[in-house]
Amino acid sequence: MKCPKCGNEVNGNFCSNCGTPLSSRNMNINNSSFNNQMGYKPPLKKKSSLMGIFGFVLSFLGPLALIGIILAIIDLITDKQKHFKHGLSIAAIIIGSIMLFSSCASMMNSSRSNKSSHSNAAAEKITDTPTTVTPTTEAQTEVQTTEVQTTEAPRMTKEEFMYSCLNLNDVYKSVAREPSKYIGQNFEFTCYVISSREAGFFSGYQKYFVTVAYDFVKAQDVINRGWANNYSDAMGWSTDFKTSVWLMDNRNEDDSSYIKILESDVITVYGTFEGMTETKNNFTGESGEVVSLDIKYVDILS
Repeated sequence: MKCPKCGNEVNGNFCSNCGTPLSSRNMNINNSSFNNQMGYKPPLKKKSSLMGIFGFVLSFLGPLALIGIILAIIDLITDKQKHFKHGLSIAAIIIGSIMLFSSCASMMNSSRSNKSSHSNAAAEKITDTPTTVTPTTEAQTEVQTTEVQTTEAPRMTKEEFMYSCLNLNDVYKSVAREPSKYIGQNFEFTCYVISSREAGFFSGYQKYFVTVAYDFVKAQDVINRGWANNYSDAMGWSTDFKTSVWLMDNRNEDDSSYIKILESDVITVYGTFEGMTETKNNFTGESGEVVSLDIKYVDILS
């Protein structure tokens, strides 16, 4: 071998003339030629066997995992010379075992659920079987039903309803302060109708009227003195705006006893207190509560 620098013939790894080291390329060439001369062959890289590959794939396929495990075991036993890599075979055995275990567990759970469903169905059949009722039981049931029907309270007439009413003017502040005590109480209220309005779609009422208390006796005195010509004109002397009541109207207009209420009417209304009514000013956003009555009967005074 010649030195690449001075051209001197060199047998070792360094030039004896100039000291230049020989290149790794030359050394590799010498090593390869030496290996060829000695008959040495480098070891080949091992590959996975086809049986191990198939076993690995089948281990993921649920019921076929058992076949994958068998192929992996055969691959490990037959390759005694270790010509192939067996990592996939080992993985196939582990994964296949897990898949088989999960499949068995799911089958057991499904069988338990089927048993429970069958038991529930049997229980339903038992409960659905008709029971025989003796004639005496039927007779007793009929008697009890007739007793309940006879104990129902009859509907009050107009006169009876008016007689059951309290004067709202006498207890107005108490009703406004503690409304829960008066739920379901019947009241009569003489008032002046300030406005008539259509109720909202979801309110449950057709109309409602904004009214204030009206002192009929005081109004008559004003008329007698000549200060007013009628009860509507006497409104300024006989109304109390601090006692305001909303009248909720859901009466049947086709009823023969129906009396239509108009603005500026002076009326005595007979109704039931069902609770306070919430109010809201759309311009200012202020909200509050007001005493209200569900109208039952009306007498027009003026």
